[in-house]
Amino acid sequence: MARRKIIDSDSCKFSLDVSGDNKKTLDNLTANYMLKYGPMINKIIGTFCRMPDSIKKVIAKACLTEYKKLTVELEKTPDGFHRQPLEQERESYLDILKLINDGIYVVPDEDSADNTMKKVKLADGYLIVPNDWIVVNPERAETCRYAAVLECRNSAKYDIPHFIYLNNYKRGNQYTNDMKEQFYSLCRKIWPRFSEIEELNKKNQPVPDPDNEGYYLNLEAYMNAPIIGLFSIDEQGDNLTGKYPYGAMIVRTANQSEEK
Repeated sequence: MARRKIIDSDSCKFSLDVSGDNKKTLDNLTANYMLKYGPMINKIIGTFCRMPDSIKKVIAKACLTEYKKLTVELEKTPDGFHRQPLEQERESYLDILKLINDGIYVVPDEDSADNTMKKVKLADGYLIVPNDWIVVNPERAETCRYAAVLECRNSAKYDIPHFIYLNNYKRGNQYTNDMKEQFYSLCRKIWPRFSEIEELNKKNQPVPDPDNEGYYLNLEAYMNAPIIGLFSIDEQGDNLTGKYPYGAMIVRTANQSEEK
């Protein structure tokens, strides 16, 4: 008796139920490709879920463009029955974007410079951030579980990018002075203008008005200055509103709950 062919050392055999409509589609595919069900399913997964990055980028851009067109149309369509096919079509584009991105896709905010996102592998998951954000210590990626973002108020006015520092502190209130100084030092090294921003930040810290409690002598200057802020990036599911600034989040791919 011939031995059953093994695809690879990690291959698995599944038993699954397929809906009637999907069975008809699968039958047509197996007939036209002249393949059995298993190889056909492997081909579908390999083609759509493991495609080359260059192809993924083209498909993602097209789907995102159509998704946003439908979003604009839905904003102008208040009537329920007219909305339904538009919502279904938009959801289909989102499903495609998820399928080609390991099941996770966050529609980027408009204020992301090029509306594309990138993944940074972490110890037990990955970080999703806008493509133009600068990771200052990428060499630590696979030993870190969390990420801090440095954002300056009035960043657009001063043309200041966002910076990411990978670390093992979940919340911003855990950040140590040493960690902050290391973060700032790397920002200076990568983006020399950061020294100038530090000076403006220091110079324009709020000065309390001794004669009026709760008021500041330099309020206007403070509000217009590039004030530096450090923030932690949420894990997917931690944000109760379901909204993540710029679409930035951490996605876990392993069950690990311990915090440092």
